[in-house]
Amino acid sequence: MTRNDVFLEHLYKEKEIHKEHRHKHVIYKLVLTGSFFGLGQFTRNTELLNLFLYIVPFIALVHDVYITGEHLKVQRVGNFINSFESIKKSYVCIEEVIWEKYLINHREKWSYKASLLYTTIVSVFCTVAISKFNNDVVPIFYWYWLGLWGTLLTIVWIHAAEHEVRFRKIGSEGDEKLKKELEKYFKSDE
Repeated sequence: MTRNDVFLEHLYKEKEIHKEHRHKHVIYKLVLTGSFFGLGQFTRNTELLNLFLYIVPFIALVHDVYITGEHLKVQRVGNFINSFESIKKSYVCIEEVIWEKYLINHREKWSYKASLLYTTIVSVFCTVAISKFNNDVVPIFYWYWLGLWGTLLTIVWIHAAEHEVRFRKIGSEGDEKLKKELEKYFKSDE
């Protein structure tokens, strides 16, 4: 097995690892947010357990950061493989490059967006549940929490959108600087 074969094998394993990590974070997020939301709803008599409702949106946001990161790492591997398209003597098979080209136009667009949407919805439910529990006067802590949560949610949505635009641009146009470097490498190999 050549060094290039070993590298490509490692690259494929890395892509599979990122897919597994993404899947695990989705499962953990659903289990944890569902459990904490349920505890917060069913234990309204004690204020300590009601604090679970304050934690749910942050658990969801942390997992969204990881889910989005893993999603983009998988796309990064595909974009790298796609960079071998114009190189004649590359070690990547042409079928794989064609497959990556096909995926550019047929990517799963809602997988991590659905996760962000779930976070938004469950967070709104937590906000409503907390305000209903504290029906007399909403404490100042609630407003700080609401501001912090809204700010962080906005940052995560913007971060995900920026990466989506960047990877779509790289995927459709290709990374020209990388292609030039690869062409120089393969020309010197002749």
